[in-house]
Amino acid sequence: ERKYGYPWKRFQESKKFNMEHAKKKAMGAR
Repeated sequence: ERKYGYPWKRFQESKKFNMEHAKKKAMGAR
């Protein structure tokens, strides 16, 4: 079964993941 808008969901999740990663990186760099 192919979900409609699957790539968009994937994009949103990766975007969120990248933001979380960037936050952790910024906190660690301090």
